[in-house]
Amino acid sequence: MVRTLLGMSALTLLMAAACSGGDDTAVDSADTDTDTDTPPNDSDIAKVQRGEYAVDEVVTVTGLVAHDEIDAGFYLLDGHGGPHSGIWVYKGSELATGLSRGDEITLTGTVAEYAGSTGGEGTLTELILGAVEDVTVVSSANPLPEASELTATELGDPEVLESYEGVLVALVDPEIVETELGFGEWRVQTPDGGKLRIDDQLYGYTGGLVEEATFDRITGLLNFSYDDYKLEPRDADDFVGYDFEGPECTADRCTADLVEGDLVLTEVMANPSIDCVDDTCEWLELYNPSAGTVDLNGLVLEDGSGRQDALRVSVVVQARSYVVLGGRDAETWSQPAFTPDAYWGDHFQLTNGGSSVELLVPSTGVSVDAISYPAAAAAGGYSWQLTSTVTDATGNDDSDNWCIGTSRIGASNDSGTPGQPNAECAVEGDTGGTGR
Repeated sequence: MVRTLLGMSALTLLMAAACSGGDDTAVDSADTDTDTDTPPNDSDIAKVQRGEYAVDEVVTVTGLVAHDEIDAGFYLLDGHGGPHSGIWVYKGSELATGLSRGDEITLTGTVAEYAGSTGGEGTLTELILGAVEDVTVVSSANPLPEASELTATELGDPEVLESYEGVLVALVDPEIVETELGFGEWRVQTPDGGKLRIDDQLYGYTGGLVEEATFDRITGLLNFSYDDYKLEPRDADDFVGYDFEGPECTADRCTADLVEGDLVLTEVMANPSIDCVDDTCEWLELYNPSAGTVDLNGLVLEDGSGRQDALRVSVVVQARSYVVLGGRDAETWSQPAFTPDAYWGDHFQLTNGGSSVELLVPSTGVSVDAISYPAAAAAGGYSWQLTSTVTDATGNDDSDNWCIGTSRIGASNDSGTPGQPNAECAVEGDTGGTGR
């Protein structure tokens, strides 16, 4: 996105020629609120956040790097914790400082207010780093301050949230309430009703995003972008205690027990015939190659664009048997020839131009199986199927083991073998899908 700074020094303008400037030299009024820290925080980082330094002013601060730096920059903490104790440092990808989590540094930068490109009124207070030489590493591997736990009252007050910009904060016992907000973002709600977006600026969560799933705790840096506050976790350790209850698992194994190869993707219908609305009769077929039963409750499906859905019901797959998952839900399912065993929801999609499918363990994001399917498999009304002589997650990695399904499904205009052993591919080596 285009970077827009409200007031920048001549040095900063030369450094960021691609940025658009402004003539507003006053720090956002939300930064001038009364300091409520106890005891008062008199660090230079806190002073910048409280507006005691003007936009365009060059300041020197000392702090602890909160995470391994990314191309855009890093968050810097003054060690006090609480309001005004952190700040975002923007450096751009052209400056590589090599900073790591726990580095204590002294940094000289220019105070700025980042307005983003949405035209909204809010801004993010930040420091702009002009040169690598403006950073001095004092020591390394230092412990960071404890994260501040935010309540619903704080999450619902923009002025309070503004005081936590750049600060290490935590949400206790949050529940996932929205899984697909776009741009890698999703939303959680605390038990007392506070809501906050979770973003992937520093780290993208790799587990399953299942509505009503909970965590014991999520920690991260508080960011403001595109007119909204967002939590930026730093790594997998910032997500603690994932839990998805759902129906009781009664099978030999549950989704949390699965490892790679425990389920096999064996057939894909990405483009049903014209007598079906496309996404209301798409389907997938899975095979359980083991000698025991498997409950699919909580299993996460991810498509090639990263959209995820999770099964929300108990579906027990018998040993060495097949199961069929259908698009969306039972109310919208429009293929009259058969009924799927379960439905995946509204986010995951099978695309006509070819893409991929991956099965994930909800708590850890471990990949159980994954395939890609070609545009040829999306020919209207024909499935893309794994030959009957292959029933394992290694064999389905080979595109030579896949072909177009030609067996008519009941009285419909679609062809495939949902829930049944596939036909043996008559012609090996059809172009297209691969697995991993």
